[in-house]
Amino acid sequence: MLTATDYKYRNLTSSKIACFISVDPLQFKYLIYTPFQYAGNKPVSFIDLDGAELWITYLNENKKEEKVRFENGKVYNVDGSDYKGDNKFVLDTANNLNIMSEVDDGKKLLDHLSNSKYKYDLSYKSVKYEGALAKFDPNKKEGGGELYIGKMINEKDMYKKFWVFAHELFHAYQYDHEFESPYSYEYDNYTEKPKLFMNSVQAEVEAYIYETSIALNTTNSWKIKKKFGVDEYDNATVSIIYSGFDEDLLKEAIKHFKFQSFANAEGIYSDNIDGIHEFLNGFKNSYLQDFNIKYTRNEH
Repeated sequence: MLTATDYKYRNLTSSKIACFISVDPLQFKYLIYTPFQYAGNKPVSFIDLDGAELWITYLNENKKEEKVRFENGKVYNVDGSDYKGDNKFVLDTANNLNIMSEVDDGKKLLDHLSNSKYKYDLSYKSVKYEGALAKFDPNKKEGGGELYIGKMINEKDMYKKFWVFAHELFHAYQYDHEFESPYSYEYDNYTEKPKLFMNSVQAEVEAYIYETSIALNTTNSWKIKKKFGVDEYDNATVSIIYSGFDEDLLKEAIKHFKFQSFANAEGIYSDNIDGIHEFLNGFKNSYLQDFNIKYTRNEH
């Protein structure tokens, strides 16, 4: 009888055979190795917990790129040993990740990305667009992607910094689900080309609601005043955060986002024909439904 040990993404046969019977899910990233290898064929020096990856890429003191892995609140070197360095970018990024992990919804998102079969990289690189602090850049060929947060880390306003951080990570969560079927929703009536959910107003509104919910529920919560009655967009989004997810309220927020949201003050989401669209007809199920999305901390 042949038994196998479950390594989550791979199975190891009995100790008598001592080899993997399934390939490394990241085999195409490491073409120099056999797809059945473990830890780069150096099991004494390196570990390979499950093939999933959430990395922090930074510049060392010699201005050369290095990587560390973030998992369960801790930072590890490539060889699996504890990271004991003092690189500011690494420490600040890990601190932001730990703040997110203090909230159930934040931990759920980070656990998902850490356990994804795709790689996500929190990078020291900065967004080139003026006024933008961070950006999620999806890998359209292999899945996963890179979050450019170099400019965000240097932001002194913690309120602004953390909301942007949670926002872009939610885009990564959306893309992780959309990568394998990005054209599954509907076709654009104008161009007759398939619409991408990641280019939709719905995807953007969801990210804004998620970031607000996460920030308000952290132990270092930055409070906002209830803005009921300011306009329809604020009324809908704040109602969701204080009362819980509601599909009708989300549709209302999407409907008014382009004309009432501060995020669209410069009109960057107003092109409803070439790529940016609302998804009001047929409405795609929201990824917010995967989370609690509710302000649960007591106000003092």
